[in-house]
Amino acid sequence: MATLDEIVFHPLRIPADIDLVHGWMQQPHVAPWWHLAGPRDGVRDYLYARRRMRHRDCWIASDSRRPVAYLETFAVSDDPLAGRYDAQPGDRGFVEAAARIRVALSRA
Repeated sequence: MATLDEIVFHPLRIPADIDLVHGWMQQPHVAPWWHLAGPRDGVRDYLYARRRMRHRDCWIASDSRRPVAYLETFAVSDDPLAGRYDAQPGDRGFVEAAARIRVALSRA
């Protein structure tokens, strides 16, 4: 039986994580959703802007072997998303970009 690794989160580190996130944003399963495919400077500027938003937090998720995702968590009431549905006090949202990772599973 395959087991999943524990996933841990650390706050986005700029500039250390820019190349990692830039690489993910170029992947075909991510680019259409995030619209950040292109030069590194575009991703860098996006990440700096997101980090300046007081209602958003940016994270890198990792398993025991490698980083696996970029995430943003946010207070919906302080976000433009609040106008798109009946947001309630305390609602939290998240968006993520997951890396394409090959996983080898074995059967016992």
